Amino acid sequence: MEAVFDSFGREGFEQKLCDCIGSQTLAFPNWHSKPDAPPYTVKEIAIPLYVLRSKLAHGADVRTAAQGKKHPVDLLRRVILTQATETVDYALVLSEAACYLLCQVLQKVL
Repeated sequence: MEAVFDSFGREGFEQKLCDCIGSQTLAFPNWHSKPDAPPYTVKEIAIPLYVLRSKLAHGADVRTAAQGKKHPVDLLRRVILTQATETVDYALVLSEAACYLLCQVLQKVL
């Protein structure tokens, strides 16, 4: 997505992603009709998603993201995706959301 937007930095990525598909758009859109759908919005996860991508792309330890100066993100904190699932690392939620978001972005720009 960063390449599609040609964004520079976290804030640029967040702005362009929100402008493209909407800041309040659910990151898991196909689940919106389910009563326990994941509540994550594009605005809420844009910067954490960028941080995860950056750590992975640069081969950095994802644990260091929690000590970020401007945008600390604890990628290893445990979260509940839905009431029917076990807790998972936040990084996994972001990874799954990235697939849904990329599809939405590609539908808009292609």
